[in-house]
Amino acid sequence: MKSTIFIESTKGNLYLYDFLKKEIIPCHPLIQVFDLLDRKNLLDDLYRIIDGENSDMADKYKREDIDYYLNKYLNYKKCGYFSFFKKREALEYDELVIKESLCNINNIVFEVTDACNLNCAYCTYGNMYYDYDPRKNQMMGFDTVKTVFDFFIPLWNSHSNKSSSKITTVGFYGGEPLLNFELIEKSVLFCNRLNLSNRIFKYTMTTNATLIDRHISFLVKNDFHITISLDGSKQNQSYRVFHNGKNSFDRVFRNIKLIREKYPDFFETNVSFNSVLHNRNSVEEIHKFIFNEFGKVPQISSVNNYGIKPEMINEFKSMFILYHDSLGGNDSQLISERFTNDPNVFRLCQFLLWYSSSQFFDYESFLYVKDQLPRAINGTCVPFSRKMFITVNKKIMVCERVDFKYSWGIVDDGKVNLDLDYIADKYNRYYKKMFKQCHDCYMINGCHQCIFQLENLDSTPHCYGYKSEKQMIDYIKTYIDMLENRNIPFEELFNDVVFS
Repeated sequence: MKSTIFIESTKGNLYLYDFLKKEIIPCHPLIQVFDLLDRKNLLDDLYRIIDGENSDMADKYKREDIDYYLNKYLNYKKCGYFSFFKKREALEYDELVIKESLCNINNIVFEVTDACNLNCAYCTYGNMYYDYDPRKNQMMGFDTVKTVFDFFIPLWNSHSNKSSSKITTVGFYGGEPLLNFELIEKSVLFCNRLNLSNRIFKYTMTTNATLIDRHISFLVKNDFHITISLDGSKQNQSYRVFHNGKNSFDRVFRNIKLIREKYPDFFETNVSFNSVLHNRNSVEEIHKFIFNEFGKVPQISSVNNYGIKPEMINEFKSMFILYHDSLGGNDSQLISERFTNDPNVFRLCQFLLWYSSSQFFDYESFLYVKDQLPRAINGTCVPFSRKMFITVNKKIMVCERVDFKYSWGIVDDGKVNLDLDYIADKYNRYYKKMFKQCHDCYMINGCHQCIFQLENLDSTPHCYGYKSEKQMIDYIKTYIDMLENRNIPFEELFNDVVFS
């Protein structure tokens, strides 16, 4: 595959993008002409071609412009543009790579219960989906949490812990996590008493807020970051019902107001909202309700489209609405207020991060080139490099967003049982299945397709994120158009958009 492609924006401006340099450069049309001639081995005959009877180049361009841009093209080539990708080798993990991820982990999430006091129609653990363990109203015990921390403490104290951050985020997940508040309380008190010199614990939770009034003082005292699920007004919330069918809105709304009135500073800094977009609300309705009532900009996502039972496809389709289909031609004020929460803006940030050589997470990453864990050429994370997720059934997973069948160990008999060689071998086998598609794909710099969200991974997987050269040109064009057509406040963009 060639390293440089050309993109013409909707406004007619021409750019070149080089995958090896990770640079987008405004480009004169003659550069593209020279590249085409060069690939046909005709560049040495350029001036003969220009002076030929059938050439219109001499009429379109001045000779000095042709000379100038020819020299520019040749200089590009000397600097490494217009080259070819070297053949990429299939990545192979080993035990040491995974152990290093574990030593530097900064996010541990516990599914403290699979029970929930709501029966939301679109719940990813509900009747519409198949990719999770059966819900049995189980509660995780404190012994599981303690065993996990007993496993990590020596790793955090080891020489393999190279992380510059001392912060470990401990997340509590459900079900509705507050149904097992006893475990949350014990776990937080345990972490606080550890008093580790190289660890600072931060606590997070996503909740339906039906029970939060009973426990809010503890959550405030321990500086929890809380995400509340709310789909908007009472009508908008009508898919989020109790098991008796009653809408949960009144209780949730009352509890949110209680938090704001009793703990206004905490509410301002530590409470956020997420909302599910469906056929009973809209981006405008969700945003205006939550923004007007609470002064917050909610995170809005569509109903999950992965792991749907075949017999539930029609019900899913009746609910499913895309963000920008719902936003439509709404007023500029709404678009401005939602700027950093706009999914397209988030994807623009991802694009600039992965496809530019001039973006850094912090000054340290700018000043020092650090050894990085080897990464697959697809978008799958290095095992445990981002988080560990422990289910209520004590399964150990790398993420809560994938099918529960992809578990890599278990917490049992006071031990964390992980076979790192087995994990490495299994990942390597999956990568070999995907290698041909990945090898020929132009998304090399910024693939975000997790292989564990593909169908038929154990047999004949097909990557949804694969892009040919033509598809990649269209992909980059999307973001160039966005940058050309919108007045992007870049400082706000990179300060306020959160990558997760």
